[in-house]
Amino acid sequence: MKIKGLLDRKGPWRSLNEMKRIFNFRKTPAAEYTFEHWQEDAFFASQFLNGLNPVLICRCHSLPKNFPVTDAMVASALGPGTSLQAELEKGSLFLVDHGILSNIHTSVINGRPQFSAAPMTLLYQHPGAGPLLPLAIQLSQTPGPNSPIFLPSGTVPKWDWLLAKTWVRNAEFSFHEALTHLLHSHLLPEVFTLATLRQLPHCHPLFKLLIPHTRYTLHINTLAREMLIVPGQVVDRSALSLSEDIRTRGVEDIPGYYYRDDGMQIWGAVERFVSEIVSIYYASDESVQDDRELQAWVGEIFSKGFLNRESSGMGTSTLRLHPQASVAGSSGPWKLHPSPALLAGIPSSLETREALVRYVTMVIFICSARHSACGAGEEKPVPGVAG
Repeated sequence: MKIKGLLDRKGPWRSLNEMKRIFNFRKTPAAEYTFEHWQEDAFFASQFLNGLNPVLICRCHSLPKNFPVTDAMVASALGPGTSLQAELEKGSLFLVDHGILSNIHTSVINGRPQFSAAPMTLLYQHPGAGPLLPLAIQLSQTPGPNSPIFLPSGTVPKWDWLLAKTWVRNAEFSFHEALTHLLHSHLLPEVFTLATLRQLPHCHPLFKLLIPHTRYTLHINTLAREMLIVPGQVVDRSALSLSEDIRTRGVEDIPGYYYRDDGMQIWGAVERFVSEIVSIYYASDESVQDDRELQAWVGEIFSKGFLNRESSGMGTSTLRLHPQASVAGSSGPWKLHPSPALLAGIPSSLETREALVRYVTMVIFICSARHSACGAGEEKPVPGVAG
């Protein structure tokens, strides 16, 4: 990059072809595919399912009041014989809302202030497993003359629509880096790691089960604090159970969602493995309740990591799982049966073997499979293929 004059570059890009020069020294099929298809609406939409941030898209049954999309705006995209309200009721519309980025303070680079959008994107799943396509984009949370709704090419100039999609991708990257990656894949596993090291003896079966998945967490987080993280504020709410996250966002049956399909299979495999280990060391629910080291581990995660908040994303203060809450099978569409316990907060204690299995599965999945799924996309953008 130094030889090409890119390392110290401070000015704007002069063309799209100039940007392609960056990838010449490390070409991959994924990078080539992305560069060829990135302007296409279908590829843009597919990144919400299988890109670097596949955790934000939600089924939309009613439009937010601050996103005033009308029938006239989307009639040509929806086609004859239907309407915006009909598709909302049918469940074929999806929303990606980056509202959490509103009013954030941006940095100054090379003496120039930077800008950030907090967009809302409406997407349409065509019937018969057709492509998922964007219908409308608004680049702020406040509609009005200064924040128009952008529509697909043909209704607005091509470059206006492409620029709107680019701002959404920019917001998606910001959300991913601060929340999906840093918070959920690094800082949250650090909570589990510290509690494991402080509360579970090395001979404890849970220590042996968890340590392979958390062994490098503190090292890389220490490096991040020294080199990457600028003090700031992050959110403290997420769905820690994959099945609950999928159900809450209403994406159980959207086709081509490989983060869900592969993730549920991995969750199921981890859960079965954890269940076998737990059954060896815990003969009954009482043995779980009587394990003071285990309860101290869970209690520290609740008190130190989640500040005693019972609304932090996994279960009630004492986690009791519905018999149907476990993951079943290895093929979709997924039939998810979340326990009411998964709707409240992180537990402060565990009373049953089933609850312990679910909790440990969650910890391992977040520290391993979820981190990989949401981090690997930074280097290798995934086109619309499984794997």
